[in-house]
Amino acid sequence: MEGVIRVRLKPFFTIIVIFITVTSMTMCMGKQEGETIRTGIDILSIDNGNVTDDDGDGDDGIDGGPAGTVKLVFWHTFQYAKEVELIKKTVKDFERENPNIKVDVQQQTYSDAINKFRTASIGGIAPDVMRVPNDRLGELAVLGLIAPLDQYISVTTLDSFVPMAMNAMKYKGSRYALPASYDSIALVYNKAMLSQKGYEEPPADLDELVTMAKALTYGDKHGFVMPITDAYWWFMFQHGFGGTIFSEDGSPTIYSPASVDATNYIFDLEEKHGVMPKGGAEKNLMMSLFTEQKAAMIATGPWNIEDIKAADIDHGIATFPKNPANDRYCAPLVGVKGYVISKDSPHKLEAYRLIQYLTSHKVTKGFALVSDTLPSVKSVYGEEKIMQNDVIQGFLAQAELGQQAPSRPEMSEIWGPLTDALQLIYSGDKTADKALADAQKEIESKIEG
Repeated sequence: MEGVIRVRLKPFFTIIVIFITVTSMTMCMGKQEGETIRTGIDILSIDNGNVTDDDGDGDDGIDGGPAGTVKLVFWHTFQYAKEVELIKKTVKDFERENPNIKVDVQQQTYSDAINKFRTASIGGIAPDVMRVPNDRLGELAVLGLIAPLDQYISVTTLDSFVPMAMNAMKYKGSRYALPASYDSIALVYNKAMLSQKGYEEPPADLDELVTMAKALTYGDKHGFVMPITDAYWWFMFQHGFGGTIFSEDGSPTIYSPASVDATNYIFDLEEKHGVMPKGGAEKNLMMSLFTEQKAAMIATGPWNIEDIKAADIDHGIATFPKNPANDRYCAPLVGVKGYVISKDSPHKLEAYRLIQYLTSHKVTKGFALVSDTLPSVKSVYGEEKIMQNDVIQGFLAQAELGQQAPSRPEMSEIWGPLTDALQLIYSGDKTADKALADAQKEIESKIEG
């Protein structure tokens, strides 16, 4: 998009200039994915007959660049080298297709990015675009730190995404991000270890999980391993026993008979059935045991598949079993990663062009094949390489039986108290009933406060 030329015109001609400029921007953006986008006329303003840009820099240029050049700051949270290199290449491709836009790519730590974004926003130095998980989306929306995107998104764009992924980008009816990928944990198993004990298939229900895990536990080998005091893994069992994270009216429901039963089942795997290593298994230990062929079954996500392949483990990916008592699947959280635009970005239209590119068919396909994550764009699933990818298809089957991670801002108040409760139960300081009841009270207090 060319820079806006500052010129003094009579009112009638001012209207004509604005119409032509906005039409030109719309046509330019519409070239990508062949769609027409309701463009942001709010980026332009009229000042005594002059057409100006909101940032008031005088020439629409940034950092000494030529008139019409826009610079965007983009924060990503990719950690693996292959993903970092791919996002850099992707942005370079975007710049070649959009020579008037330059992007400053900055890597952030996944766990710290949201809090850093909040601090930067308060200080007026937030990036224009950032990659975020949907379970923190509502928090940023409530604080007024990210811009709603409804005015930019066309029907064609909406229809291009997996409905669940697009729905995860909404809060209170407005869409605040475009989805790029989604993922969850699944049951990953060592085919050779199962076969040695006469099992050709993973367990179909929770009773079978216990039976098989016991048979697969001998010597220094363990039948099933997961980080049992980690809330992220706890949610799938809570669902399998009939529990929910929030009620229909949005109230937290961490404490319930179903939640207590689920918690007791998890801890019994170690304490009663002895299929897990004593002393608890955190994420790194779980992976070490699996890659050393000392764990037959684990619960992990696509981010660890590369390490499993490197260890030359003949593995399979399956959905978590059902609870035979209620025929309800243990459903892990399905988290969606997407791209938001800062509410204070002076270049929202250009920022939208960037996130539209980052969530295109070509780009999401590339990341799916590199990172084994599930692409957000429906048409990618028709690609032969995607259909033949056992990892993607395995996690896709699990995601279709999973539960969408809540985008509600209250979700940020769940993690801490629930994690503390699980650790207190494990240490024996509290019963599951007492610990979860106390966690519920703490969560309600935080939300109400």
